[in-house]
Parts: sequence; C-alpha cells; structure tokens
Amino acid sequence: GGARAAAGGGKRSGAPKQKWTDEEEAALRAGVAKYGPGKWRAIQKDAKLGPMLKTRSNVDLKDKWRNICVNPKSGARAKGSASRNGHGAASAANGAGAAQAPAAQ
Repeated sequence: GGARAAAGGGKRSGAPKQKWTDEEEAALRAGVAKYGPGKWRAIQKDAKLGPMLKTRSNVDLKDKWRNICVNPKSGARAKGSASRNGHGAASAANGAGAAQAPAAQ
C-alpha cells in the first residue's frame, strides 16, 4: 500500500496540472448550475457538458470548483476593487438610507 500512496503523492506534485480552458471552466460552471456542486459524475455523464470535460476526472472537477469558489477569476476580483474604490455608489446608498430614515419615522 505504501508504494501506491507514494506514487499518488508523486503524481500530484510531479505532473504539471493541465490549465483549464475557458470552455472547460464554463462547462463545469454550467454543470454545477444544473446538477449542483458535488454531482461531478452526473456532470461528466451530461450529453453536452461531458465531452467538454472528457480529459478531467471527477477529482479534477471538485478541485477546480473549490478553486473557482476560493479564488474567483480576475473579473470578480476587479469588480470587488472597483466597488471598494467607487465610494460614489456606497455614499449614494447611504444618502438614500438617511433620506428614508425620517420618512420611516
């Protein structure tokens, strides 16, 4: 059993991870939207999505999904920084809230 564990560990660190293509990532997102996270086998068997993910194991799907959730693509990060910098929206919201408060009372 030891050799197998060592081989498995070696494969994980040694083999270069295949970079996910946008198509594969889109297929994974669509699959999770359709079947729910964790239904990797169902996603792989999907007539439309399965072929796009044929080089990926269910463990690949799980890992990639975790990575998507933990580190959203740069687009989401940029959006977050934009909202942080764009105080205009926040202060406008606060102004609306302040304006509503007297009316509520």
